[in-house]
Amino acid sequence: MGFFDIFRRKKEPEMPEALAKVYKLFFPEGREQQVYLTSQLSQKLGNRYNEDVVANNYIFVLTCLFMDEDKTLSTITGKVKRRINNQLTDSDIRIIYNHAVDNNKQLSQTIGLLNAMEMMCNTGTAEDVMPEGYGEFGLDITNPVPIHGVPQNEVYLRKLRLSDGSKISWKRIGSCNAPNIEHIIDRYEICDQFGNKVCNLYLCPYNRKTSNKVPKGFIFEGQKPSVAAPLNKSLQGKILPSKGVSYATDDNGEPLLVFYRSSSKVFVNKRTSNDSVGYFLNIRRPLLLDVTGMDKIEIPPMPSECDGIILKGYGINNSTGFIVRDFQSQTMEIPLGDSNLSKSPATSSNEAYLLLFSASWCGPSKRFVKEINEAGINSYTYIDVEQEGTEDLQEKYNVRSIPMTFLVKTNGDIINKWVGYDDEDPGQTQFVNYIRTCGYNIIPYNGEKL
Repeated sequence: MGFFDIFRRKKEPEMPEALAKVYKLFFPEGREQQVYLTSQLSQKLGNRYNEDVVANNYIFVLTCLFMDEDKTLSTITGKVKRRINNQLTDSDIRIIYNHAVDNNKQLSQTIGLLNAMEMMCNTGTAEDVMPEGYGEFGLDITNPVPIHGVPQNEVYLRKLRLSDGSKISWKRIGSCNAPNIEHIIDRYEICDQFGNKVCNLYLCPYNRKTSNKVPKGFIFEGQKPSVAAPLNKSLQGKILPSKGVSYATDDNGEPLLVFYRSSSKVFVNKRTSNDSVGYFLNIRRPLLLDVTGMDKIEIPPMPSECDGIILKGYGINNSTGFIVRDFQSQTMEIPLGDSNLSKSPATSSNEAYLLLFSASWCGPSKRFVKEINEAGINSYTYIDVEQEGTEDLQEKYNVRSIPMTFLVKTNGDIINKWVGYDDEDPGQTQFVNYIRTCGYNIIPYNGEKL
């Protein structure tokens, strides 16, 4: 059962709790309000579309308004027009947008606030730098970064990288004022990928334009790093907090099968045809090091309080590497049987389906599909959650968000599942490595009932 089907079926199904909460946001007065407002909208559209088309697009616009950072008419119009089999004109979409806002109190207040902020932005600068600013750009409160609207603060920060190209994290500290700046300024604490504080950045979100300039020590994503990373740069790491279970787990919290490389004394999550055994590791307080892009690394001594080291982005495959303090007490050997993967005969006993639930309008889904395709994983069966006839599969596997991927036996039993797109794992290497080494012969799903 797809998300949008809940709102268009004439016989109302039992609704999952999470979706019931969303439904309550859209239509606080319940099913009758939804039917009435949809009927009104059909009339506003001149009764030129059937009920399903009107209801589906009404829910889609409501979803964008509640869940997207950018709630502007132009952005939502673009998203609607990119939908498969879209029939709506710009004028139709404007009618749906206004109807959604006008008939939902919470949305009306939110859009009203955003419009008020937009009016405030009209009094700000359209330049990359505040004309009245002085001091270090972005780093001093007296020279904040001009931003167009509060939601764009996060958009700007997501584009920033440190000068070596590494990612940052941030936390909003609060609002403040400067004697030379008319509007309120937002202060953010910026940290590197290890959680170490780098600086404070100051952003002023009440301007006609978002700056294309970066503060000193930063670049935008996609720009060439201004300082080349040395081959043997001094590594800075972060000691992760101690916990009662191992850190060597997959995305579902299950033990991660890894493989030992005796030459480097590192365990990796990338299997080769020469691996006849795998290992489960017990690492409960590791030192985390990001070694992405480094041709050579000098592993620092393991801190006395740690029982292992995790190497993020290790080797040419950007896999995850693990080092343990005591091999015997921290490893469990798992025989793999026939290790020659390329010569394993395909039999019906190891056949499986890889089901990818997605939708054409979902950004994370599109990134997930693009990255696994680039990694050579293309044996999956793509299931569009908005397509008629997929409801039974969605109900069987309790699909409540997308992307959601399942590896299942041909009898329908779940072998493993993955929820969402992992922003912290470029290339989706954990997923890709699992599929490559799982030992199942993945075949196309033929549509039969599971």
